[in-house]
Amino acid sequence: YCVMGGYMIVAGFPCTGMESINGGNAGSFNFLMSAARSHCGDEHCVLITNPVGRRTQEQFHIHYRHYNGGGASLKSRLERSLCGT
Repeated sequence: YCVMGGYMIVAGFPCTGMESINGGNAGSFNFLMSAARSHCGDEHCVLITNPVGRRTQEQFHIHYRHYNGGGASLKSRLERSLCGT
């Protein structure tokens, strides 16, 4: 894989996107999520992949970012709704 621009992990092999991942091959992508998490792994980070039709490139990549206030609010609402915390 490659780290691009200080915010993205790009697979070092041909893979169109997350739609190429299935139950049979999902384990072979774990190292990419681990790599993204190693760059941004605290509780204020989000790891993102772009769905079909919402991409600038047809090569699987993972964005890693610290979220902003809106992201923090969304996370808090989701946690309350889903986890009761």
